[in-house]
Amino acid sequence: MHPFCNDCGGGEKVLWMMIKGISQEYQASHSGPKLKINILCGVKDESKYILKNLEDRFDIKILNTDKNPIYEIELIRLKTAHLLKPKPIFTMFIQIIGQIVFAIEILTTVHSDIIIDTTGLPFTYFILRSLGQVRLSAYTHYPFISSDMISDIKNGVQGVHSRGIFSKFPFLRYFKIFYYFVILVFYRFNGLFLEFVFCNSTWTYSHIKQIWPNLKSTILYPPCSISLYETNQGNHNRKNIIVSFAQFRPEKNHKMQVEIFKKLLMRNFCRDLKLCIIGSIRDKADRKIYEELENYIHENRLDDYVELCPNLPFNEVKKKFEAAKIGLHTMRDEHFGISVIEMMAAGLITVAHKSAGPLNDIIGPASSPVGILAESKINK
Repeated sequence: MHPFCNDCGGGEKVLWMMIKGISQEYQASHSGPKLKINILCGVKDESKYILKNLEDRFDIKILNTDKNPIYEIELIRLKTAHLLKPKPIFTMFIQIIGQIVFAIEILTTVHSDIIIDTTGLPFTYFILRSLGQVRLSAYTHYPFISSDMISDIKNGVQGVHSRGIFSKFPFLRYFKIFYYFVILVFYRFNGLFLEFVFCNSTWTYSHIKQIWPNLKSTILYPPCSISLYETNQGNHNRKNIIVSFAQFRPEKNHKMQVEIFKKLLMRNFCRDLKLCIIGSIRDKADRKIYEELENYIHENRLDDYVELCPNLPFNEVKKKFEAAKIGLHTMRDEHFGISVIEMMAAGLITVAHKSAGPLNDIIGPASSPVGILAESKINK
């Protein structure tokens, strides 16, 4: 169950590597009927295009199922998938309604014995399990809602979930706290219908154990292209380039990267220093973030120093990593951080936010770090 399976982000990497793993395992131990893998989605692209895009962007090759009759992969396109897209107001409530409608369409469209949620649609669980009588599991990248989000609103911490008019007025802030608390209660209820859950990091695991304490859960780190990037390590002719690699989404905080870079230039840190921002654009919302960032760079007269690289194929990303010296990742509470791992594998000196995945699973605490962690941008 992955509505936007062609977005080419970390979640999609998990999806397709899981499909590849299931199909290979079934081939190796085949003794029963033909395996059918349905991808419950809302994309309009043809499967051949998606598989080609998958190979270009991730270097992941899915075997041609026409030549392997032991298993079959099919995209099941559902009309209500668009309801799952984030909206500018009451985002969670509208997404919950969208998930319920999406679950009903699944039950009326296709029969499944087992459903794996690989994108984060917890409010489908009750309907799928109780009405559809399917076995349910999930790969959770991050909790739909957590106590951290409620705490941020209480404390007035600015972030993706605590900004706008609700953060300015006490009454509206208390209303949002209550609104989030009600959603959290229903989120906990839906966890009762899962058999088990994979978590992508220590941070996610600790939150899931807090929300669903009795659910069988374990950490399964997402796939990282370490061996594919390791070939870049031997390059000793790197330039003074800082590179970042993340989807153009609000939480990735690309604007902060430009602010950091601008301060470095003002301090005459390095005359030939450049910043290269690599990322994918999924939809109109991402395109708007990209264009706003582009305008911000132009307004600050940094066009000659900052390069934006949207939707680069895998080989081009490798070349950018090979030429750079430093990798930068500015998202707070990054659930895991595939790009942080891959930048490190490519031999980059990696700087990331001191929280969640980079702190607990990748770069590590101050006693034994393998990179650099920071909590805020340069202030002087």
